[in-house]
Amino acid sequence: MTTQPEPMSVLQLGLALGLASILSVGPNNLMMLRAAIGRTRPVTVAATVWASYNALAAVGIVLGAEINEQSAWLTKVLPWLGVVALLYFATSSLRKALSRAVTDERPAESTHIASSLRTIWLNPLTYLERLVMPSVVAADLDDPVLRLLLFFGLAGASTMNCFSYTLGGRLLARVIRSPRGLRIFDCAAGLLLICLASAGALTLLARN
Repeated sequence: MTTQPEPMSVLQLGLALGLASILSVGPNNLMMLRAAIGRTRPVTVAATVWASYNALAAVGIVLGAEINEQSAWLTKVLPWLGVVALLYFATSSLRKALSRAVTDERPAESTHIASSLRTIWLNPLTYLERLVMPSVVAADLDDPVLRLLLFFGLAGASTMNCFSYTLGGRLLARVIRSPRGLRIFDCAAGLLLICLASAGALTLLARN
């Protein structure tokens, strides 16, 4: 039987694991930022991301050992799928930026939820960060209480992650007030995602 870590260290590990996503400027974070800047139901979008993150973390922790057995295969495949996803979301952002139609419509809440769920659940990097990584940590924890503390740490980090981007977008919204400004944001987001995809592909190629 392996020596189990202290409860506080597990909680802190969950927080650190989840907070790493704040520094990751990917499709999910950009989506929350854009919703806040465009004032298109940002709290709904953030809550959808938060619920999805916690659902994946719970599955990863409960099935930690089972998922961990496949993690070697998943950690090789998911990053490449992530590169493809980044390029897909980049082209989507650029299409919005280059579209002639500049609209200030506010779609229904159900439309925002469906769109948010597509972005989150079609992003392979979400599974890598929120399912595989927690499962790797949980597989080494025998005590159910420690696994619960790991989940609480991840959930706390998800709360800070999701709603800090919403707050940041609200602050940026004071500067970006027009649909034209939102176009510029979409263009910048698309170019940033292309750069991230290129850097990710080069990193993966260098490993081989």
